Amino acid sequence: MIRYLYFQFVSLVVFFTILGSTIHADASVPWANGKSSGEDLEVSIITYSRSEEIASWFGHTSILVQDKKYKIGRVYNYGMFHFGPDLLPKFLTGEMRFWVGEASVQGTFRLYESLNRDISIQVLNISPKKREEIAKYMADYVLPENRYYIYDHYFDNCSTRPRDVVDLATGGQFKKYAMQKSKFTLRDHTQRYAQHSPYIYFLLTAWMNIEIDQPLTLWEDMFLPGELEKNLNNFRYIDEKGVEKPIVLKTYSVYKSNRSPPPAEPNLFWIRTLLAGFILGLFGFFLRRRISDTFTKKERVPYAFFVILFGLLLGIPSLASMGFNFTHHTITHWNENLFMMNLFTFLSLPFGFMILFGSQKALSWLDKVWVILTVTSLILVVLKITPWFGQQNGQVIAFYLPFYALLALGTMSEHVGFRRFAPSTPTYGQ
Repeated sequence: MIRYLYFQFVSLVVFFTILGSTIHADASVPWANGKSSGEDLEVSIITYSRSEEIASWFGHTSILVQDKKYKIGRVYNYGMFHFGPDLLPKFLTGEMRFWVGEASVQGTFRLYESLNRDISIQVLNISPKKREEIAKYMADYVLPENRYYIYDHYFDNCSTRPRDVVDLATGGQFKKYAMQKSKFTLRDHTQRYAQHSPYIYFLLTAWMNIEIDQPLTLWEDMFLPGELEKNLNNFRYIDEKGVEKPIVLKTYSVYKSNRSPPPAEPNLFWIRTLLAGFILGLFGFFLRRRISDTFTKKERVPYAFFVILFGLLLGIPSLASMGFNFTHHTITHWNENLFMMNLFTFLSLPFGFMILFGSQKALSWLDKVWVILTVTSLILVVLKITPWFGQQNGQVIAFYLPFYALLALGTMSEHVGFRRFAPSTPTYGQ
């Protein structure tokens, strides 16, 4: 997991370093100072497909402005952020500050082609006057005093900002059209785009609360670049002359990758999740039963490594889940899964290391942890019948409940019984 996350981080550093190198310090484009004529301008939405890096799983959107007369173009990218020592703290607390970057067209295209990501262009069918307005708006937006905003993955990102620009160009008609109900929730979309990576899929599902289970509108769907692209193709509006026309004048592809698109529907993997919890719990059950009163190294080491691995993969994320309650990430506040992912879950990590080095007392404490987590998980199941616990977390329960229950059952084996619950002094095995 550490190697995977390191690869993700390095990939992002390389990506934004290269992208940053395409940015022009010279903002004196002709549409910024009124030299461009609306008839010569073309405003387009660019959609890029997803990539391997977590930050790129959901795709990307930018705005393209070109002046045919002066043969100059700029890509306006709302996805720029600074790599520095404050990156991780600001990301975790929901205080990441993004900005709009101005980049060359060919440099941007070469970058995304090198990453094997689709580049699709939708030319907006708006009047010359509107093209002038939007081009000037974008030129002003990249100025240092205007370009910064607080990023939010679902509600204020690289796709919602271009969406708002289209709404501006149509006098609010785009948002009015997009008030239709969507068939998805934010959880559905998250699962669709993350299900190719089971571990990250599970964490994202487990970390977020009922806020992402609410019905969406098409407007909210468009936090995803793919949904913005789709809705633009379907949208028609009334122009200044009272004529109804499509917002997209023409579409074309600059580059087509060999990547598969995200699935049309989320796959909940119910059976796989339940089996994973049961099989891993059963494995832990048998490892725990092997430990006798002699507490030998041969008995305790396999169980200790099992518990440590659990602590690393799910104990640390459980601690993060608790910490998220004190951040600006409102979608993680008051998460029902805290019944199953909490401080007790994290304690498996230090207790696992203590058992590895021979502490019988840690084994006794850990036995109690599994029982406590089983009880709190069962409490959550009971609470789910009430109207106040409507979070869509059945899949998370399907993993944790059998896992905890089997580990708790393992502490009650014929070799150990309930003796481990009594206070004992630490001893050291062979």
